[in-house]
Amino acid sequence: MVGPPPQTETPRPACPRAPGPDFWGLLKGIWTIPRDPLGTMSAFARDFGPVVRGRFGTLLVHLVTGPDAVRHILQENARNYDKNTDDYDLLSLALGKGLVTSEGELWRRQRRIAQPAFHRERIAGFAEKMSDAVSQMLRQWDRQGVDGQAIDVAERMTMLTQEIVAATLFGSEVSSADATRFA
Repeated sequence: MVGPPPQTETPRPACPRAPGPDFWGLLKGIWTIPRDPLGTMSAFARDFGPVVRGRFGTLLVHLVTGPDAVRHILQENARNYDKNTDDYDLLSLALGKGLVTSEGELWRRQRRIAQPAFHRERIAGFAEKMSDAVSQMLRQWDRQGVDGQAIDVAERMTMLTQEIVAATLFGSEVSSADATRFA
């Protein structure tokens, strides 16, 4: 037979399957995630490693927490991972087409616009504003403690968060009274 030799594909190396909880472990996780999402995901990472595999019916999910795996996905091989999923479609209905849900040229354009806000010096400035806001809150708590006043910690932490968001994102001071109006 005359002609080019038959083409053979080089087999891809087998990719190991990530470990994960069994059915009952996933069921327990489904019940605990709404109450303690960070604790539940931390427990999965502690028990199964930096990449955890789980199946919810027909939905296959992976929890990636290890810095090397996150770098692999988000930096070194980002083109291999897309957001073309039913979950992202639902999320984009709620959030619109922002940095979290957009892809391709739209994502690149949005990222270029947002990137200056995350420059190293700017982030350092955020940390200073956060530290100042926390110090001010603690001084206020000290005064209230001397006067024997009760402190609603949950309410005060919400106000602190709003003050920090206003200072870092909008560059403005928000008083506790203003923060209370927005809460």
